[in-house]
Amino acid sequence: MENFILNVLSGVLIISIGAIPGFLSLKTTGNIRILLIALTMFTLVHGLYHFLDSIGFEFISDSVIRPISVLVLIAFGIITLIMKRKSVIKGSTIKN
Repeated sequence: MENFILNVLSGVLIISIGAIPGFLSLKTTGNIRILLIALTMFTLVHGLYHFLDSIGFEFISDSVIRPISVLVLIAFGIITLIMKRKSVIKGSTIKN
């Protein structure tokens, strides 16, 4: 029971935290927007993994959602590395 409550709580909190970079991606321009969208995708998928695991969908969460979460996290790292090497991250601005 304690594990269930912790997984539901962590899933809901992680999905809620995903709203922050999602909102920022609407307000930014340039290549930083791509990074924020990738970060939002990762937090939402990872929160979905915790939530589905807690309500009993272990097969779906472990065999489908977890690999997607890992792939999105790897894509986020690759995008960050490419942008850092091109030094395009510093040219982004925030819209008013």
